[in-house]
Amino acid sequence: MNNPKTANRKLVILGNGFDLNLGMKSKFSDFAASKYGKEVLQQNRWKNPRPYWYNFEENMAQNYNNVFLKKLRGEKEEVKSSHLYEFSYYLKQYDNISEKLTEYLETAQDKVFSGENEIVSRNKANPFKHNQTIPEVMPKIAEKLKEADAVLSFNYTQTPQEIFNVSDERVIYIHGSLKDKNIILGANNDINFQGEINEFAPLRKKFRRDVNDFIRRKKPDADLLNEFKEFDKQFYSFRSLPVEFYEDGILPEVLELDENYEMISKYFVDDQYNNWLKQNWDKAMKIEKKWEQNTRISPEIIDYVSNNLFRPFRINLGIGIYSLNEIEEISVMGHSLNSDIEVIEDLLQSCLKLKKVNIFYYGEESITEKMRKVEFVLKNVYYSDVDVNLVDYWAK
Repeated sequence: MNNPKTANRKLVILGNGFDLNLGMKSKFSDFAASKYGKEVLQQNRWKNPRPYWYNFEENMAQNYNNVFLKKLRGEKEEVKSSHLYEFSYYLKQYDNISEKLTEYLETAQDKVFSGENEIVSRNKANPFKHNQTIPEVMPKIAEKLKEADAVLSFNYTQTPQEIFNVSDERVIYIHGSLKDKNIILGANNDINFQGEINEFAPLRKKFRRDVNDFIRRKKPDADLLNEFKEFDKQFYSFRSLPVEFYEDGILPEVLELDENYEMISKYFVDDQYNNWLKQNWDKAMKIEKKWEQNTRISPEIIDYVSNNLFRPFRINLGIGIYSLNEIEEISVMGHSLNSDIEVIEDLLQSCLKLKKVNIFYYGEESITEKMRKVEFVLKNVYYSDVDVNLVDYWAK
């Protein structure tokens, strides 16, 4: 049996192009043209939608922030109740888009599962000798998914499980799933939020990942969840530490702990992070005890934050991959490498023993686009020589 710390692991990264190549109508432009998208996008004054989700998410953050900040500067940066009321209304509409998108994607997913997919279309044009399954027609995809120790999905759908028979425990949904009805929309680029007030935190994917993780771990009621959201906003302020740390007199201890907070990965749990947890556990528990004695914050929140050693949620690759240093091969299927850049850059830079990256492409993809993705990978692999391979989705 392999030692889990020396095992050679394989990771698959899924993006929206993976579902598109199965025939799913999951582009932003598909949603915008549907009955689910038209009304809710019009409420947000969203016109002339481009086909890419990353454009939509970045612009949703940037457009509103720019308008809001201009108002603040024009009124000497005083935040008035009318501003916050306007922002609350805007945020509600933002959540409405997530709800309508969930409804739309559930319908689009059902169509693919029930037979309205790329295989059926191809079969009508060039009848097969027998009715082939999608894995039979996409053997390279099926092979890599079968071999994968973990599948990091930036999608919300169940296509890996339903079509390629990947087990649920191997699929890690970084942005929530249709199954759990907790999908995340938001901007990922910190540049959009520099110097802004905490009320903008709910537009961040990182904040929304924290909320999903807190719900999963603590099963909070509505009051506790709202309290956690208010608390978690503080993590994304200028100092990245909640104001309660200052008020409760534990800031010196947290800062002392912070001095040793040096890890390879910013976003992922791995062996280095777990070792740091073990080394500082006693110190963290002392801080937790002192904090509990001097605060009115709910104990469930204190426990959650203490167990994360006073930092937001990190992505755990599950039982399949203990350490990022185990990963020797990554296969990218359908991710544009234009969105979620911080997370993917961090992942590539943190896999110190990475040997191979497979980038799957579809037939009509331009050579310029293929080379852009290759260059992105090579630019972010610092510590090892890596082979980058381009693989056609439909390759035999």
